[in-house]
Amino acid sequence: MIIGFAILLIAGVCQGSFGLGYKKYEPFSWAAFWGIYNILCIVTSVGCAWLSAPKL
Repeated sequence: MIIGFAILLIAGVCQGSFGLGYKKYEPFSWAAFWGIYNILCIVTSVGCAWLSAPKL
């Protein structure tokens, strides 16, 4: 239960801090960072699912 709460807490912090600093980053638009963020989220969720159920 504590591990699940820690994962939710980390996910909330990541979600809340997603847009910080992207306004001043000129070479790319915010959409490029949004795409990278989404790919990272998918990889993380698949990794957690695989760790929870190895025969997934």
